[in-house]
Amino acid sequence: MKARVSWRRTRLAAWALGGLFPLMSGAEEVLLWDNQPLTITLQPGQERMIRFPDRIRLNVPAQLNGSLRTQVVDNRVYWLASRPFDRTRVVVMEEAGASPAVYLLDVLAADTGGGGSARILHSARTAEMQREEQWGDSRNPPELLLTRFAAQSLFAPRRLIPHSAVIHRWPTPLSPVQVPLVRGIWADQEVLAAWHGHGLFVTAVALRHLGGMTVSLDPSRVRGRWRAVSFHHRQLGPSDGPLATTVLYLVSDKPFPAGLGSR
Repeated sequence: MKARVSWRRTRLAAWALGGLFPLMSGAEEVLLWDNQPLTITLQPGQERMIRFPDRIRLNVPAQLNGSLRTQVVDNRVYWLASRPFDRTRVVVMEEAGASPAVYLLDVLAADTGGGGSARILHSARTAEMQREEQWGDSRNPPELLLTRFAAQSLFAPRRLIPHSAVIHRWPTPLSPVQVPLVRGIWADQEVLAAWHGHGLFVTAVALRHLGGMTVSLDPSRVRGRWRAVSFHHRQLGPSDGPLATTVLYLVSDKPFPAGLGSR
């Protein structure tokens, strides 16, 4: 299958493997929570999705009833403003984890409001993950360290992109991937980048769904011989929707072409 998608990688926001999130066709804004309120600007008539590190619930003030439609799905909130409104404080609470976070958002709607999706990262957790990626952690296997490093390198804010004395970029194949990587999934696919470290290789492959229905992603249906297989999310949405893209991470003993050709 020949890749046909030109992937924008300058400001794609995504995060590692607990709630690996959708790759969007355009740039996704990244907001870093450091215990200071974050401003979310909406444009009336244009739905905006905001992602959090974990599953959430929130309290929307009553004065926004009739001005703001709110839908919460797992770790995402979808907001659609029907008309402009002034800055209003919204409290967002995580529902899981050992130390659930509370986020303060100042939400407003204006005709010149922001568009596209946004991703909120937790500064303390991000810094800890970066330290683990850089120096390693005996509690985590190298497959996990490599996959996290790859995800962070592709999608973290510039100042949080990891640096490691152990993990290094590896040349990516020049020719497109000719066979479908995931059995039963009709998708464009493109190798984004590869790294080598801890005696292993990790390759990041972008997938864009071309089908019209939501499909589940099963690592056991990925072709090749890999040490570890991870998807950014467990499903791909219809081709005309915002959730039609994801990234597949493949960890192998040998570079990507050898792993793909072994089975």
